[in-house]
Amino acid sequence: MTFRTARRLHWLAMSALVALVISVPTLAVAGSGSPVAKKKVKKKPSNVGPRGPRGARGLQGFSGTPGKEGAVGASGPSGAKGDKGDTGDQKTKVFNVAMAPGEADRVVLHYPPFDIKARCQDNGAGSVTAKFVATTSTDDSYLATTTSGAQVPNFDVGSGERPLALDVAITVPGAPAATSLSGFTLAAPAGAAVGGQVSIGSNAYGSPGGTPSVCLFTGTVTTT
Repeated sequence: MTFRTARRLHWLAMSALVALVISVPTLAVAGSGSPVAKKKVKKKPSNVGPRGPRGARGLQGFSGTPGKEGAVGASGPSGAKGDKGDTGDQKTKVFNVAMAPGEADRVVLHYPPFDIKARCQDNGAGSVTAKFVATTSTDDSYLATTTSGAQVPNFDVGSGERPLALDVAITVPGAPAATSLSGFTLAAPAGAAVGGQVSIGSNAYGSPGGTPSVCLFTGTVTTT
């Protein structure tokens, strides 16, 4: 080996040693776990501007589909009783009763506490009396008529039957027709009241060759 060759090899060895010395600290620092500085990335400029003001509220949308009907709740307590209503319309009854002598009494009206009856009383020997009477089942009732002038301010249970018209005496057969016309009023303490009129006739509705109805009661009664 020449001197020149040996010198070249010496410089190569020295260069390798220097390179090794320089690289060892760098490797130590990289392998020590120390954080490596991140490279800052420059943000790109944004084209989005600031948020504008809130706009006006839009129109209400369409109603949705109704939901299913819920279960019926429990009934609430009953309310207080209301005021009493007005009195209803009065009721009027028209009657037309024909009777033979001795026939059982006919009840023309039963309106508690009052009963109104028609009677064709057979007195015998061809004598008949037509009667139209009233009774009450409540004391301190009131009765008045237009023809007989009868006024009973204390029409009681113990008063018995009271006439609502003048009796009509009839002689049969073939006696001339007799009539009696009267108006009457009945009233009870609890508020029940009856007003009416009656006509009592005799020997009516006779057919040729037939026997007439001896007692005839016609009229109207109106109740509260």
